[in-house]
Amino acid sequence: MPPLSIPVLGAMVPAESGWEPLGWDEVAQGPVPDRLLCKASLIGISGLTPSRERASILAERARIDYELPVIVGGPDIYGRFADEGPNLLLQEVDAICPSQMSKRLMAEILRDAGNERLEGIYSLQTGEPPDSVIPRRDLLPAKGYFAPNAIRSSSGCHLKCAWCTVGGRGFYPTPMDVLEADLASLKGWFFLDTADSFGSHPALLDGVLPLYKKSGMKWGTEATVADLMKEHAGHQPLIADMANAGCKIIYVGIESISRQLRLKKSSREQAEELIKCAHSVGIIVIGSFILDFNGDETAEEIAEMVDWASYHVDFAQFSLTALLPGCDLRRQAIENGNTIPSDPKLFDGAHATAMHRNFTFSERNELLRQAYVEFSRFKHIWRRTWQAPRSFAWLVFIASLRYKKGIPS
Repeated sequence: MPPLSIPVLGAMVPAESGWEPLGWDEVAQGPVPDRLLCKASLIGISGLTPSRERASILAERARIDYELPVIVGGPDIYGRFADEGPNLLLQEVDAICPSQMSKRLMAEILRDAGNERLEGIYSLQTGEPPDSVIPRRDLLPAKGYFAPNAIRSSSGCHLKCAWCTVGGRGFYPTPMDVLEADLASLKGWFFLDTADSFGSHPALLDGVLPLYKKSGMKWGTEATVADLMKEHAGHQPLIADMANAGCKIIYVGIESISRQLRLKKSSREQAEELIKCAHSVGIIVIGSFILDFNGDETAEEIAEMVDWASYHVDFAQFSLTALLPGCDLRRQAIENGNTIPSDPKLFDGAHATAMHRNFTFSERNELLRQAYVEFSRFKHIWRRTWQAPRSFAWLVFIASLRYKKGIPS
């Protein structure tokens, strides 16, 4: 799916400011071309930790070769600012934004950039919410994305899971008028709602879901097992209401089937009940599993989780704990004197980064590869394809085949 940061930031540029945003997504479009840098007066970079090296290369190129000021933001910057402070960051760039964005803050940044006096740190004031806007989707081409339509019914999450860098920073529902206008601007038959906590919107049942149903489009989102199975005032579970509103795909953070991870108010039995309910109303389930979160999992425990996933969910995302900047697990590891890899490319969930009592880093990398190979055995693929809702059985089949040899390079 396309990154929403570029279209959202572009939409916050005031029309009367004299600035015109240009967007580029290196993941889908390749390296930023010279012709784009030649047009620029200010470079803004937003990215995740695994892309930090590329962001640093781009920032150095812009500053040295083109003498352009550079401001950076995004989750990696939020975490690094919390862990390291601003000094190291400001040695690499001209300014940082360790918070979400508002129209006021964007106008301030552009004003200072136009006057050639960027101040270094730009952040929302305490208690100041980010603005909700209709993204400028014209800034990125739809080509190159599996699901080019992405919207957000809310941002932020009430939970603060130890491995996450999103939760605990506030929860901001998108106003219904903005969400309705954004939805009306979409073209196609399918979209993803990339809300961090879909089940938390205060107007979910009487606002968001009726709006999605009225659009006639199919959609998918991410939510917790507890939220999806919650009955509202004796009503049917939320996932049934979502299916009635056109939901076809749900991504669920199951994480572990043998242990109840902190702040996760669900169990193995509840997850199984959810999957049965989802299939009965025509929704396919993508389950997320972390192989090494606790640091003392056994080979038998991991094998049991992979077997369970192979049987129950339509598709699985297996991952290893990534000690991302700003998360509690990283702070705990540093306090305990544990060695953390320094290469930011490793913090993608596909490489081991935390210490473990029973397995080395390389052994866990191999366990992750084996998990995908086992999940993609033909006996599992055929059963999941057969039990999946008919309209998306082809997706279950093709997605499983992609990981036949492990994680694609």
